[in-house]
Amino acid sequence: MCYRPQTERMFKQHIQVDAEVCVLCGRCVELCPRNALGADTEGIVVDDALCVGCLLCEMRCPMQAISHINQRLF
Repeated sequence: MCYRPQTERMFKQHIQVDAEVCVLCGRCVELCPRNALGADTEGIVVDDALCVGCLLCEMRCPMQAISHINQRLF
């Protein structure tokens, strides 16, 4: 993935997990370098404060239950 600091300042990645598709395999939780993902009784939980938007979780999900949204900061 190409790192572009100017883009990082313009957008914030928000990760969404589709609870109806997710099978709680935990691969995304294990892979996250910032420990921004966790599992509870409701499913996978994302801590936006820790997430850096690397999208490794989205690429690793075997069910394609994870997607991202670019939120413009200004």
